Amino acid sequence: MPDTAMPDNKAYIDWTDEDYNGFGRSVQRLTHSYHTLPIFQQPALITLLDSYPRQHLQAFTMGHDPCRREEWKTVDIPTYATGQDIWQAVEKGRYWLNITGISRFSADFANLLTTMYEHLGERCHHLPAMRSDFGNLLISSPGSQLYYHLDAAPNMLWNLRGTERFWIYPAMDLRFAPKPILKRLWQAKLMKNCPIIRV
Repeated sequence: MPDTAMPDNKAYIDWTDEDYNGFGRSVQRLTHSYHTLPIFQQPALITLLDSYPRQHLQAFTMGHDPCRREEWKTVDIPTYATGQDIWQAVEKGRYWLNITGISRFSADFANLLTTMYEHLGERCHHLPAMRSDFGNLLISSPGSQLYYHLDAAPNMLWNLRGTERFWIYPAMDLRFAPKPILKRLWQAKLMKNCPIIRV
């Protein structure tokens, strides 16, 4: 069983006071070393995939054109597929795997998220009582993409392996997310995917 006990989170998040003060207030690119934990190594991830409830394991594939969202397709994971099978498919194919609600099904990840948020809450005084309501783990193929979208709720993305390329748009700039789209999003009448808007 991987050991995620973290007596001193500073070993994993070692930011300056300025970094902590700006957290959640501005766009930041900060370092961490959570990727060194045993639970993020390939054998542990394969074991996690092997036993994870299939109804909480989402898989998608996609095309290469970022403007053709219709090429985003759901992929069924066969019940007989092992964790190794799933890992190899992601490694060799073009897939985006969303392991949802991970703290509900893994005590190791629940402990990790709890201690992570406690650490941030103690140092980010403008964000008291931080907690993770719904933590997901994403595993994606090299070269895969996620289409232009908007998340209604605040969230964080911690990159653990490989390189990610992001496009970040100005907050509340209605050129990129007009009011009708925002209204539908918050009324839950629209998934977080937004129509492609050219400006």
